[in-house]
Amino acid sequence: MNPYEPTTQPEPLASPSQGMQKKTLAFKVTLGMICVGAICLCLAAEWFFSGLLLVPFVLGPLLINLSQINYWRSKGSQIVLFAASIAYAVLFTCVYLAAIVWGTDPQSPIELLFFGFHSLPVMAPLWILAGILNWRSEL
Repeated sequence: MNPYEPTTQPEPLASPSQGMQKKTLAFKVTLGMICVGAICLCLAAEWFFSGLLLVPFVLGPLLINLSQINYWRSKGSQIVLFAASIAYAVLFTCVYLAAIVWGTDPQSPIELLFFGFHSLPVMAPLWILAGILNWRSEL
């Protein structure tokens, strides 16, 4: 017996479909919310690309939710993050309608710029709770 030969057969390489994780409903819905929100911002802007510049500021919390939904896979954290995404989308819709559709003041769209920052005191505890729930499920 040669000591340099492996004693076991090497495992075959995984196919690309085996390496991909199945995306959850929360991931798909949150991604849809981001796409719809980005389209609404671009349609409301005078120039299309100026609407894209607002996406990180306005939809930043949803982008953070999306990354956490993809990373934290426990059931409890998925439920918390999905509920946070739904609540953020509902509030974004209300602010968007008030600022863009019903707003008569030409400076009312500036509300959207600060909406992402103003939601952080509510979203941050939900992200912490989701992280704790994910951590507890791994124990």
